[in-house]
Amino acid sequence: MGAVVPADGGLTLDARDQALMPKCAEQGGCAIISRAEIEAYIGAMRASWEAEVREAFSAAVKAEAKAVCRNTI
Repeated sequence: MGAVVPADGGLTLDARDQALMPKCAEQGGCAIISRAEIEAYIGAMRASWEAEVREAFSAAVKAEAKAVCRNTI
């Protein structure tokens, strides 16, 4: 079940999130976002991380190839 549920013609927080609300300041603030928004955010973070890993791996492979080739020639 989601954090926001329909109630009395409007929306309200579910019991879990109502319990967390008094702790918002301790947690650095609170926000309500949709599942689609969080999935898009996580997807973008993952794509960024994968690009960084590919770049670092490519640089490491080139450096290793340069070292190996220099030692064999």
